[in-house]
This record gives sequence, C-alpha cells and structure tokens, in this order.
Amino acid sequence: MFKMDFLSRKIEYAILVAILLFCGIHTTKTAMDFTVTSRNLAWGIGTLLLFLMITARAMEGKVDLSILKRAVFPVYAGLFLVSLFSVTQAINKGEAWYYTFRILPEIAFLFCATVIVMENDINVIVKWIVILALCLGGYGIYQYFTIENTAVRTGTMANMNLCSTAHLLMIPFSIYAWRYSKIWKILGVVAVAVALFIILFSLRTRSTWVALFAMTLVATCRNWKLLLIMLLLFLLTGIGIYLIRGNNVFYAESILERFDLWLGSMSMLKDHPLGVGAGNWRINIVPYAKYMNLSEAMKTVAFCKVYFQRAHNDWVQMISELGPAGFILYLSLFVLSLYYAIKARSVLVYSCLTAFMVDACFSFSRERTFYIVYILIVMAIAIKLSHDHKPIYKVKFEYLGSVIILAGVSFAVVIFGIRYETECKVFKMIHARQKQQWHIVLSESENISRFSTLDSFCTPLLVYRGMGNYAKRDFSRAITDFQRAYAVNPNQIHVLNQLAQLWNIHQRPDMSKKYYEEALNLFPGNQQATNGLRKTNEIIVAMKGKRK
Repeated sequence: MFKMDFLSRKIEYAILVAILLFCGIHTTKTAMDFTVTSRNLAWGIGTLLLFLMITARAMEGKVDLSILKRAVFPVYAGLFLVSLFSVTQAINKGEAWYYTFRILPEIAFLFCATVIVMENDINVIVKWIVILALCLGGYGIYQYFTIENTAVRTGTMANMNLCSTAHLLMIPFSIYAWRYSKIWKILGVVAVAVALFIILFSLRTRSTWVALFAMTLVATCRNWKLLLIMLLLFLLTGIGIYLIRGNNVFYAESILERFDLWLGSMSMLKDHPLGVGAGNWRINIVPYAKYMNLSEAMKTVAFCKVYFQRAHNDWVQMISELGPAGFILYLSLFVLSLYYAIKARSVLVYSCLTAFMVDACFSFSRERTFYIVYILIVMAIAIKLSHDHKPIYKVKFEYLGSVIILAGVSFAVVIFGIRYETECKVFKMIHARQKQQWHIVLSESENISRFSTLDSFCTPLLVYRGMGNYAKRDFSRAITDFQRAYAVNPNQIHVLNQLAQLWNIHQRPDMSKKYYEEALNLFPGNQQATNGLRKTNEIIVAMKGKRK
C-alpha cells in the first residue's frame, strides 16, 4: 500500500508538470486560435485526472485536507457564485457559461497543485520551470534573428505582450535555481539573461518593463544596497534603450487607446452596476466606442475592421463583467496569496505575484490558459510555505463536495471540447469563405453549440452560415441566420448591415431602416449603413408615392 501511495504521488507530480509544459509549449495549426482552446482542453482533462486521483486517496484518509481551511478556497468559490449570477446579466449566455464554468477547473487545479506541492519537494517544479524558460527563450532568440516584424515574434503565446509576460514570470524561478548545483546556476543565469534580452530588446513591450521594475523593487526592498544597484541598472538600461530606439520609446498611441477602453468600461459599469456578465465585455463595449477619444484613423475601423476583444486590463475587465463583488473576490485571491508569501518570507513567490498583478493592468493573462496554470501553481507554493501543519483527513460534506466539483469540472471539459471543435470549424469556414466554397461553409456551420457562438473577432458563427445561404440566394434562410446571429451579438456591424439589406430584399424597408439606424447609432459615419439608409429612405418615399 505504501508503494502504491508513493507511486500515485509521483504520477500526480508528473501530470502537474506535464500540464504546465504542455500549456507553455503546445500550439495547434487546425484551430483559429492556436493556443487557448487546445490548451484549455488538455488542462481540463489533466485537472480532472488529478482530482480523481487525489480524491481517491483522500477518501482513504491519505491526503491532508487542512489546506481547505485556507481562505483562498472559499473566496474562489464565492467568485464562481458571483460569476454564476452574472449569467443573468449577459447578452450572450454561452460566453457567460463558458467563463463561469472555467472557474471550477481553476479551483480544482489549485487544490490539486497545493496537495502535490505539500507532499513533494518544490525544487523539482522549479527546475522544470527553468527548463521551460530556456526552451521558450531559445525559440524567442530564434524569432529575433528570423522575424523582422516585432509584433509577429509571439513565441508560443499568440501575442507579443503575452510572450513577454511569460518570460517575465519565469525570471524569479530562474534566479531561485541559483541556489542549486553549478549546472543549475549556469542554466538559471542563461535563462534570466535570455529573458531580459527578449523583454528589453526583442519584444520591447513597455507594460512588461513596468511589471519588471515593480517585481525588482519588491524583491530587493529588504536590501537597500541591492535596491540601489538595481535602480542604477534600470537607469543605465533605460538610457541604452533610448539611445537605440530614440523617441519611439515614448510612443503613446497604444496606451491612450487602452486608456479609452478603460474609461469606456467604467461608463459601461455605471450603466450595468452588477456587471455585463462573464465573457460579455467584448459585446457590450461597442456602444461606448463612440464616446472614446480614438485617433481619426482608428475611428473609421474600430469594431468594423479592428475588434477590441478585451480591455487589456484584467482588473478593469473583471469589474466590468462581474461587478464590484467579483472584482473584490478576484483581487482577494492575490491579496491572500501575497499574505501567505510575505508570511513565509518567500521572495520567489511574492515577487512573481507582484509581476503578474502589475502586468495584468495592461494585459489579458486571465484569458489565457498558461498564465492561469502558472499563477495557480505559484499560489499553491504560497499556501505550502505558509501553512501550519495540523493534519485533517476528514472534512464535512467531503463526499458531496467532491461530487459537485467533479461534475462541474467534467462539464467544463465538455465545454472546452466543444469550443476546440468550434475553433477548428471556424478555421475551415474562414478559408472556405475566402475561396467562395460555400458548401463547405454551410457544412461546417451546422449544429453550432450554444456554448460557442462567436469567433475570435466577436462575429457570430451564424454570420458565416448566413453568408453562405445569401451567396446561394436562399434569402429566407439567410435572414433567419442573421436574426439568430443578432440574438447572440446585437452590436456587430456586419450583422446589422446584412439584416437591413435582407429586409430590403424581402420588401420590408421599414425593418431595413430600423437596422440601418441601429448600425449608425453604434457606428456613426459607417459608409455602408449611410448609403443603405439613404437608398432605403428613397424606397420608402417611392412606396408612399405609389399608395397615393
């Protein structure tokens, strides 16, 4: 029995490491979003397997369940309940269900990761993180020499900002490895040097620079001499970057656009004090775009050709979607984890948490699987280092709680699978539409699940089906498709314009006028809607003339 328990623990640790590595490295070429859906599915399945194995040992009294007394777990459960309530506020219920039920694998994974690091030495996972940092760093160096466009140097993270964040978050672990043997000291130094080169000179993402600065201040604040040395190094590095890039360092259009999105989000919160629903920010932000001080070039393409899919600030997006209650609970997860880390005097953990929290002010890490997995492992280490060992092997409602979490995680995995399958279909539909292969578009757009109704540009998938039926001149089915698309995203310019056009075809200019006016209310000056409304008004005048 002892050997079986020992083997089980080793397998659990291996699965945990495998999830981290897979979510950090894997990409797929068959889905439109080549990182999120496939990583979600693998993470969900891995979490389900870990939870089953650990729960089985817990039922036999072989797992210390006293960690469940840590406040972070009931706070996480509260976040799930607030998100569950937010479904009632959502326009698109499918998106809300997805983002709500994704919280349950997070809770289960945090529990499993905490149990695993409590029972094992954290040095193993530290070393694997260093190896991952070296792998991603090597790929980053390769892209630096082979890709001229900085924005395309995304590594395995689909976005240059997210790629830079990944390198940043692994720096504390690479430094921590310096306390090991000589080979690990060398590997740690190389990993840190490569990460800094990519952050400062290859990707040059200024939000990550801010997070790096904050992380360094927090890590060295107890040692004034080291703090002064680091400040001097930052000053010299800043001067060097300015000499290389010149005034481009102070390019402000990107941050100003984000600031506009944040102000728009706050206006949205005033109108929806309980939040707009989990995952519904990108739908509800559209009406507030006309109040934003976007550049003239951006005003003509915002939400028509350029789609803002997130607030580029996890904190702003959280309060916009889940309201103040969700924001407080989400923030509490990090405050508690920081408390655990500071209590344990773990510079490794609280510097990493600080970097994540600051970077989240400019990024969208919460949307991406790797960062969720990574920060939950960091939180698990924080719990381990600060936990008072008073073993408890039985808790109230242990069996019922396990069944509920197991059912919730299983349901989340099903949703992950559906969304992965949908992303693969979207990939095929977009390529088929470009080639005008409408039979493929119609085939791939059949049986769209309510849990995955939008593509990466917030376009309802039924739009593709509507376009296919329109191309085949089946206008009755086309208008039905666009009406259903309107139900899942009423703020999409192409949905509104196509509905207006189809109502004209059906000789209902009154309905056509309604949708053109709605389009112009959301997108003042939109050329297609302006021209369409003018022609529709001419039709209405002509019809009135005939009646007379």
